[in-house]
Amino acid sequence: ARQPTVEGYETTGDMSFSAEHGRFTLATPSENPRVGDRVKLLSGYSDQMCHLHEHFIGVRNGIVAAVWPIQGRGRLQ
Repeated sequence: ARQPTVEGYETTGDMSFSAEHGRFTLATPSENPRVGDRVKLLSGYSDQMCHLHEHFIGVRNGIVAAVWPIQGRGRLQ
């Protein structure tokens, strides 16, 4: 599975994520992001997102272009 890309930041590729937390390492020292700042992760793998959310939201050029319901959400059994 490909790791996410952190939009706006160059990372070393050293990342770890759980359902509630994430950690990534910046390629060079920086004052940003700071604790509490939002960062945008561009996912390379989506199975965990599918069972946690009701919809995929497609964004193009900063505008919501599509909203797709996740039909199989919660149907693991």
